[in-house]
Amino acid sequence: MKEIKPIIKFVPLVLLGVCCMLTAFTGFSWYNKLLVYLYQIIGFSIFTNVYFLYFSVRFRMCMYTKIAVIGLMALNVFDIINLIHPIGKELYLVYNSIIVYFFFIISFLFLALRKETDNGATK
Repeated sequence: MKEIKPIIKFVPLVLLGVCCMLTAFTGFSWYNKLLVYLYQIIGFSIFTNVYFLYFSVRFRMCMYTKIAVIGLMALNVFDIINLIHPIGKELYLVYNSIIVYFFFIISFLFLALRKETDNGATK
């Protein structure tokens, strides 16, 4: 773990640098097609959420934080799939809502289970 520590703290800066370097290609037509994917993968999504997830596990954040980050990752993966195979605005909103509600309900289930075990432990 000590070997990765000096590297991991520079990940956000490296991702920002990659985004800055890629802006040099904005005049090319292939870049405009690729730009939509880059936003989902590099800019603010997949890698950023993996980074958040790493630190939420590393520093033992609460389960709800981990669930939220995994939910955001699921939304980003769904967005990328929708970019490759568009499903239409109405279906997109339905599936997007299902993903959000699923992770929201999972959070409440963990909360209910935690309260139940906490109440059982105090009896």
